[in-house]
Amino acid sequence: MVAEKTPEISNQLSADVKVGNFLLLFLFAFGMGLWTMDANRMILNYQDFFEVLSIKTGGFTLFLGVLLFFNLYLFFRGMKHRRRTQEAQGQDEQLNEQSA
Repeated sequence: MVAEKTPEISNQLSADVKVGNFLLLFLFAFGMGLWTMDANRMILNYQDFFEVLSIKTGGFTLFLGVLLFFNLYLFFRGMKHRRRTQEAQGQDEQLNEQSA
């Protein structure tokens, strides 16, 4: 593939994929927020309004917390993988220098 032969294109594609994933995650969270805020029961007075609002806001906050935790888990897992591949490449370069 072309991306394998030119590291500049590969790096740019990687950055574009990261931005695309972040945008997709943001749109998913925004859509879930709008869907969560839909009231399923009749609101007849201010007490009902604030009860529904607090339940909906609390649920959405928990959802965002789980989403953030999952995002950070994937981020740190990716960093760990990148660090391992960089170390392996460094060891390969050292072996090539020693054998030459």
